[in-house]
Amino acid sequence: MSTKTLYERLGGYDAISAVANDLLPRLRNDPQLGRFWAHRAEDSIQREKQLLIDFLGHAAATLAKFKVPEAEQSEVVKFVQGLKKEIVE
Repeated sequence: MSTKTLYERLGGYDAISAVANDLLPRLRNDPQLGRFWAHRAEDSIQREKQLLIDFLGHAAATLAKFKVPEAEQSEVVKFVQGLKKEIVE
């Protein structure tokens, strides 16, 4: 059994930052979600990117705290993704 935390296994800050760097442009270009970033200054967008990185880091820590196995983590993600049509306008 590995003694590394989930955060470490995910690749730490650099890997989570890479995910945020990929995710935020996708959100900004999404036809339904992009409006939330319209008319925002670049420094505001960079701040939101940092908040996203911090959020993803905390989510990883919370999953690790509760020792959620990978299979269940994947199942939760799939479940949440399945709700997209009901959550997103």
